[in-house]
Amino acid sequence: MNCPNCKREVVSKKNAIFKCVCGRTLIIVEINKIKQIVDVTKEDK
Repeated sequence: MNCPNCKREVVSKKNAIFKCVCGRTLIIVEINKIKQIVDVTKEDK
């Protein structure tokens, strides 16, 4: 699985928060046996 921003490989357990080197905060969730990456980075406005 890759980061949607920089395309680096994400190696993390499911349901664990992963901080990518590009600055994004990602979490891997499994829905119906399909793993998906969710970007949970806080956006400053």
